[in-house]
Amino acid sequence: MSDKFNGFPPAAIQFLRTLRENNSKAWFELHKPDYRNDLLKPLQALTAGLGSLMMSIDPDLEVAVAAEVKICIPVSTTLATFK
Repeated sequence: MSDKFNGFPPAAIQFLRTLRENNSKAWFELHKPDYRNDLLKPLQALTAGLGSLMMSIDPDLEVAVAAEVKICIPVSTTLATFK
């Protein structure tokens, strides 16, 4: 990835707000290009930019950029949350 991280665009925050209200696979699939452009690409650029810094701290650290998140597992201290 050769893109430099210049922050997240305002559309990224709007995407996340809208996702909160429309948290379904169908909605996400329709808005996947927005996710890729507004969130994934900037995050990949940030990760790539941090790679050299992290390697200077710990040369044995393995640095890789994932294509995209495939699964999200919610974590809770109580199972009552997951009804």
